[in-house]
Amino acid sequence: MPKKKPRNSQKKRPAKRPVRQKAVQASGVDRRALGAGGNKLALKPATRQPGRPKKGETATTPAVIETISEMHLQCYTRREIAKKVGLHHSTVTSVIKTKLQPVYREHLWDHLQEDILKVAEIERAAHKRYRKTKDPADLAMAKWAIEHRAKIAGHFAPTRMDIKQHAEIRVAGKSPAEFDAETIQMILRGIEERRQYQAILAERDEA
Repeated sequence: MPKKKPRNSQKKRPAKRPVRQKAVQASGVDRRALGAGGNKLALKPATRQPGRPKKGETATTPAVIETISEMHLQCYTRREIAKKVGLHHSTVTSVIKTKLQPVYREHLWDHLQEDILKVAEIERAAHKRYRKTKDPADLAMAKWAIEHRAKIAGHFAPTRMDIKQHAEIRVAGKSPAEFDAETIQMILRGIEERRQYQAILAERDEA
């Protein structure tokens, strides 16, 4: 009978070569810059997207925010702005909502306050002239100033306009001539209502 070979005499498989992690760490080379297998350095260094800040820097610098504001006011899309400044479009949206829109609202309120003060000065001057001259024109100017200030403050209720539209035409039992005549009448009524509405708006603007 053939003798059995002892287990210790079997050939051992060679151990796999370990990745030179310690050497890589000691050299300070980023592992992402290594090629396939982790043994060869890539020929091209890792590139950063144009406009992106370096590690530790802030992406939304004052210059970037100013560029975003200018392009936003010029009606560029947020993706176009993001491509220009080198940021993600969600970051551009966040800058517009958190840093630009509050400034826009503050400037709008400042302009409203300035207009209210100007109207108050006109009212004061009109009352002063009216006490001396008793001219109805000065009193009308003071009245206009009061109404204009009230409009700015939103004290007037919105004007309600009721425009009736007769768009339904019954064709049952009508001849073609009757149908044409009724259609023309409906168009003329619509034109007349539109002219009346435009006249009312013109009177409001003049007042």
